[in-house]
Amino acid sequence: MKVASTSLENKVAIISGGASGIGAGIAKLFVDSGCCVIIADIDETAGSDLASELGDLAQYSYLDVKEELSWAALFDKARQKWGDIDILVNNAGIGSAESIEDVSMDVWHEIIAINATGVFLGCRVAIRYMKESGVKGSIINISSALGLRPLSSTPAYGASKAAVVNLTKSTALHCAENGYDIRCNAINPGFIRTPLLDNALDVAEDPAGMLKGYSNLHPVGYIGDIQDVASAALFLAGDNSKFITGISMPVDGGMTI
Repeated sequence: MKVASTSLENKVAIISGGASGIGAGIAKLFVDSGCCVIIADIDETAGSDLASELGDLAQYSYLDVKEELSWAALFDKARQKWGDIDILVNNAGIGSAESIEDVSMDVWHEIIAINATGVFLGCRVAIRYMKESGVKGSIINISSALGLRPLSSTPAYGASKAAVVNLTKSTALHCAENGYDIRCNAINPGFIRTPLLDNALDVAEDPAGMLKGYSNLHPVGYIGDIQDVASAALFLAGDNSKFITGISMPVDGGMTI
């Protein structure tokens, strides 16, 4: 039996929010698999540093996910340098932990603008370019376990990530019904050990208790790491998942069971 390959050699991927955290982990794994990667982020310093670290297969490009013109400029620039874009990972996002009574309207609007509208625009622009070039496209939207199983403390974040789940399904259906060779899937991570989480632990009154509380949300008893999510993205990006579209893949240690 032929062993399936996880290589992305000769593929080109754009990763929004790719300068740090989960996005950076996905960028590193994609480059290791032979993929050309555009690290798209508003953080020029972190994005440029990561691109330099990853070598010739990586490039930093500025992206404001809230602006459709910024998305279009990104795809134009990426296509001029690398050719057709095969993969988009909609990873950029922000969080909030305030109840529905406490969250401000400014925070609500910003989270929806980045986490939901940003993914919507990424999908829309990617479809435009992918269908024109005729690639076998893969769009991967990073949602959250909290988009499937809400917590009372994260109404804005959870609502934005639930929107990503539904948008993923409607995008997958649209592409299939129109005969586009473009798949769209979501990944729903649980709590992941990222630099943002480490920063929160550093300033917590009881870091060990905080980490234990997060860990206890997962039946396996611990939180995940960036590589767990990156490996799922690698699978959905490549030909091993060619018959998979419209799914929400929990990478959450059983949190959404």
